[in-house]
Amino acid sequence: MDATIYGLIEIVVFFGGILAFCLWQLRVVRRSIAEDKARNQADGGQPAPPARRSAEDVFWDTVARPPRRD
Repeated sequence: MDATIYGLIEIVVFFGGILAFCLWQLRVVRRSIAEDKARNQADGGQPAPPARRSAEDVFWDTVARPPRRD
């Protein structure tokens, strides 16, 4: 086989893999949004209570905060 054929096959497989991964991620995100919407409708449209923040989240929020200037 010619080297150009191998190159074309590689391009098709590479970009096909990227396209398949992107479509799979889009499907997962859409399913997650649909599940959240169904859960909210089952709860009477009330939003979910806020999640309790872990100590790690609080730590990183304080580290990321700019220093105070007094």
